[in-house]
Amino acid sequence: MAANEGMAMKARPATTAPAPTHTQAIELLRATHLFSSLAELDLTNLAASCDTRDIAGGELLITQGEPGDDLFVIVSGKFRASHTGPGGDELVLGDVMAGEFVGEAALLERTARTANVRALVPGQVLTFSRTTLERFLDRHPDSRSVLTGTLGYRVEWSAARSYRPATAVVIRMLGEQMSDLDEPALHQLENEVQWVTVPRGTLILKQGTPGDCLYFVVTGRLRAFALRDDGSEARIGEIGPRESVGEMALLSNEPRSANVAAVTDCQLLRLSKRGFDRLITEHPKTMAVFTRTIVERLGKQIRSRGFVAQLRASPLVTADDCAEVTRTQNLVLRNLKITQMYHRLSLEMTTLIGHEDANWCTFACNASKTAGYSIRREQRPASGVFRRLGRYRAMRRIWQIFVPLAERVDLESSFGRILQAVSDSISAGNLKVFAEVAPIFVQAIRTFHQDVEHDADKLESFLGATLRPGATEAGGQDHLREAFTHYYEAMFEPSAKRKAEIILLANLKVGLHEQIRLQPNIVDALNAPLIVGVQGVIHRSLANALSRFLPNAVATRTVRGLGVAERLTVDRLMATWRRLGTARMMQIRLPYGSLRIGADMPLLPRHRLFPDTLQTIEHPELIHFIKRFEVDPESMKGSRAHDWGNLDDRMRFILTLFRTRQKSLELFDQPFLFEQRVAMTADMVPEGRL
Repeated sequence: MAANEGMAMKARPATTAPAPTHTQAIELLRATHLFSSLAELDLTNLAASCDTRDIAGGELLITQGEPGDDLFVIVSGKFRASHTGPGGDELVLGDVMAGEFVGEAALLERTARTANVRALVPGQVLTFSRTTLERFLDRHPDSRSVLTGTLGYRVEWSAARSYRPATAVVIRMLGEQMSDLDEPALHQLENEVQWVTVPRGTLILKQGTPGDCLYFVVTGRLRAFALRDDGSEARIGEIGPRESVGEMALLSNEPRSANVAAVTDCQLLRLSKRGFDRLITEHPKTMAVFTRTIVERLGKQIRSRGFVAQLRASPLVTADDCAEVTRTQNLVLRNLKITQMYHRLSLEMTTLIGHEDANWCTFACNASKTAGYSIRREQRPASGVFRRLGRYRAMRRIWQIFVPLAERVDLESSFGRILQAVSDSISAGNLKVFAEVAPIFVQAIRTFHQDVEHDADKLESFLGATLRPGATEAGGQDHLREAFTHYYEAMFEPSAKRKAEIILLANLKVGLHEQIRLQPNIVDALNAPLIVGVQGVIHRSLANALSRFLPNAVATRTVRGLGVAERLTVDRLMATWRRLGTARMMQIRLPYGSLRIGADMPLLPRHRLFPDTLQTIEHPELIHFIKRFEVDPESMKGSRAHDWGNLDDRMRFILTLFRTRQKSLELFDQPFLFEQRVAMTADMVPEGRL
């Protein structure tokens, strides 16, 4: 409804609904965020001090410019807030519905009303005048301290305050939260939820209290934490947009198991227990939605406990452990050991930066396991791939000239040499990076894992003793020096968002160092099918043919000139090959499935682009890093790699992978079965599927 239409409506008769009983008034106040922290007796007394007022449809409840002397809690109906500008234009601010409140300036400052609030339909409100509230608080000093605590952030709270959006917007928000619900169910749910805005620091759910509601997060972030017996906080996790919190207590009828507070200013939708029970009864399939959320959270808790159990079960990795791995001669067994060692280091890094964010070793474990498929030569037949490539237009012209000559060489007989060349190149890169980077992680973990406060001198000593200055291209380790500085900073960063960004920056800098080191190995592996299977075919074929018709000296000079043309042709063919191979064949295997490198990154569950804390990027250096590789920070479009042999192209994909999957705790899963790890410890290649 347009603002001028809402303001021009004629007043309709006030509601004839009976006034709420005293008990109903108590329940309504208890469900109102502003009064939810009051003790039961104080709620009872407060309910007794309010007045009930019937409002006709179209009637103004609050008039802009008048003194603000009353607070209203909506019992029924729907009200629209709007602001009249200097030119007389009406700006709709939002709606206010049952269970929500308006006119809070009566409790804050003695100022004039800043908006009009008009009933769209007949409704009913509970009215608290300033005098009534002051009298109540004088008689109940304990309630004054509670409300003072609630309103102690009144300036921030006023800044965060926003009105309920239009119905269509709320329906869309709920649809994003509850994608399994149909339109009628969403409309019913919209009538049940309250719009709540809270500033950062507000405690919205308290450990040990009964479950009387749940919240859907529209904007902002919440944190869940429990209190230990000694009063210290045990961090549980964060809840962001399109997620809910509080449903476990509603389903179990048990007291709240944790506290939940706002990390930032938040806009929330609050669903009461009554509304929740009605929703579950009338739309049973919503139970599956909430159950899935609970299962996901329990899964994270189980994984967190699993990290601790695995860390307790084995000592910290040593430099000697890494050296033993590098001495392994069997390429397949060495790759398996490297993969397992990255897994152990990944878990040990959680003692530094926590278990809510994947670190570089977490991704390295999965990348090393993916490399193992090539090292073990578990690939498609190259000859079949060559034949399929002939169907692509980009290859066809070269193919028409090149293949007749190439067919003089038995590609099938070259297949083994091709796979061995690929295996050797990937295995050499796998060893190169592990031998350099793993001992540095070992030393960092052993140096810092017991630190409880930032020690700049200790950090500088570690960097100076462990890492070489200079650019990676020149054999230096400046990217690693910066990365471990970021990891150490993240250890003591209290803000979950900033911490996640710092860890991402550290992961990316280690990743960039790694990819620069791997550049020649990656190019060699990608080009191997053509270098081994095809290069030289033209040279040998023409040399044999020309030697039959020309003098040897002339034939040699002619073939030498054609050799230059051959190299140019092969280089062009290899570039095309790399692009087609990247687009059609390459993938990275993760615990929950494979990601195609030549396809845009798929969305996260609930159609999210990125984890909540990484939805937007605020860290200046991280913003610069993203811009450096021309990554779209707000879209998955263009995140695919086109030529895996191109460093910048590769880094664009890796940057998106690291950012989107940093909160995917499945990446911490054990890469191998227990029996397979036993065999590896005995220096044997495990049997069965790896």
